Amino acid sequence: MKKNLTDKFKNVVNEKEALDIILRDNRNLKFLPDKFKKDRKFILGIIKQGHFVLEYLESSFKKDREIVLEAIKHNAHSLHFADKSLKKDRDVVMEAVILEGEALIYADENFAKDREFILEAVTKNCELLEFVDDSFLKDKEFVLEAVKEEPSSMFYADESFREDKDFILTAIKKNGHALNYIDDSLKKDKTFVLEALKINGFALERVDESLKKDRGFILEAAKQINTFNGQLFLTVLEFADESLRKDKEIVLEAVKQDGLSLQYADDSLKKDKEVVLEAMKDNPLALDVAHNNLIKDKKFVLEALKINSIILEVIDESLMKDPDVIATIDSIDKKKMKKKLTIYETQNPDVVFQRKGYPPLDPAKQTATNIKRTAAKKKFKGENIEKTNFKNKDVISKDDVPGNEEYKGYVKTGTEYPHGEGTYIFRNKDKSIYSIEKGIFENGFLINGTEIEYLGWCIHKTIGKWKWHSNGNRHERISGKGEELYYKSESDMKKNKPFGYLIGTFDDGMILKGEVFKPFQINYTSSDFVKKILIKKIYKNTDYLTEYTNGNLENGEIFFENGDHYKGEFSGDMPHGMGTMTYKDDSKVKGRWHHGNIAEDNQ
Repeated sequence: MKKNLTDKFKNVVNEKEALDIILRDNRNLKFLPDKFKKDRKFILGIIKQGHFVLEYLESSFKKDREIVLEAIKHNAHSLHFADKSLKKDRDVVMEAVILEGEALIYADENFAKDREFILEAVTKNCELLEFVDDSFLKDKEFVLEAVKEEPSSMFYADESFREDKDFILTAIKKNGHALNYIDDSLKKDKTFVLEALKINGFALERVDESLKKDRGFILEAAKQINTFNGQLFLTVLEFADESLRKDKEIVLEAVKQDGLSLQYADDSLKKDKEVVLEAMKDNPLALDVAHNNLIKDKKFVLEALKINSIILEVIDESLMKDPDVIATIDSIDKKKMKKKLTIYETQNPDVVFQRKGYPPLDPAKQTATNIKRTAAKKKFKGENIEKTNFKNKDVISKDDVPGNEEYKGYVKTGTEYPHGEGTYIFRNKDKSIYSIEKGIFENGFLINGTEIEYLGWCIHKTIGKWKWHSNGNRHERISGKGEELYYKSESDMKKNKPFGYLIGTFDDGMILKGEVFKPFQINYTSSDFVKKILIKKIYKNTDYLTEYTNGNLENGEIFFENGDHYKGEFSGDMPHGMGTMTYKDDSKVKGRWHHGNIAEDNQ
């Protein structure tokens, strides 16, 4: 075959023709005339285009530092084919392991034991933890540095760390997602979880179910947990057992932290004047989830007016003629009225200037006050916003489903565009819920928070940051660190027991790095024999892919239901590219794969 290909390509004379031949199969480089194989400029050029050809070059090029570094930039596995001298070169090896942790196995063995080298590299790519000397995985300082950059580093660390309370608390301070990897015994430890909650409120999502039924624990958690924990909204009542949602003391503590958490309280407490008034002190919109009878209760209305005049929007008509109510309204001096400003109101120039006593902006006059007001508006980010709520507005959803929508929260002043904190509910025509979005909105779109979709075959919950889809339509897509969780029922969602999930780093809705569990069940792949996929890296539409696939090529691991395990390059859920398959009987096949099968001409 070699002779046939050599004869076939011997008359190739121009670079364009040679490049076309390499494009069809990188291995063809070996059979081209010497004028191409020995031309350094030509070789460097095709490597810069992303062709994975170091394996097929003459030995002199494998010693060429510039060529090897360029090859590694496009594929870290190129280190495997470099000369031994360059496998001892610190900068060359560092370049490779930063791009792909597995490249460490191709480097000189001393690098896997070099603490200084590993500590520097691990801050840039913690995946190499899988390939370092075992002593590092028992080193607290080393593991904490890795956790700071990537919480999944806990997966590789020594098992004892997952049970070490002090270590875990330190790890949580560095990265809250380390909670995902703690030992089950700690999820039942009240003292530990309460300490963890002081650092990161989302520890409550990971606790054992028994603690969610523990009155003392939930009460203490309600007292110390914050409403807004850096990225996502959290309320203790959302995770507490139903029996505790009837507990007035617990509910009072919860609504002090987050007034809108009243929606998770038992219906009996939504009628309780004291509870609702306490909730309104934190967020006047809590009135929307209170029992309707309260707006007819004169005593309640008078107390609510002292908190916020929003109740005037829903007050029963009979009370609008009541002398006491009228007197209370008249007595409210808005300039002296004490009202806690929310974070969004402090970013609203109109509210700030009103509190400072500046007059309304007069477009017809340009006074010094106007100039100062305009300058301040430029300084503040975002638009003027106001609290509102609307229901049963007929719309077509972003998925072209007819129905109606409800919204409670902040909008752009004078519009119905959600802008700031809020909750958006879309209902089908039969009034059943189609989707819920809760979090921070911008110009009508969710940018940070949670979306829950009721799809019939499952409940799909997505948590993270969002951005508009790149094609400019109404779709938002999760981007950055996030989670997609799939549940069979509301009960499973409440207990946080998904039957499948994607957890990791996303871009425009596509997972770039992370874990996919039960991919067939969640329609991620079409193969029902795959249990889990770990994605460490994605190569997006580079020339290197043309040898294998027209789409994206991933690098990571595939765990099969029958116990087989593959590590290397793959496409979707099939080995595709360089990799090693370890079968359940411990036998191994290493080499080049093509759509799930070892390539016939494996090299």
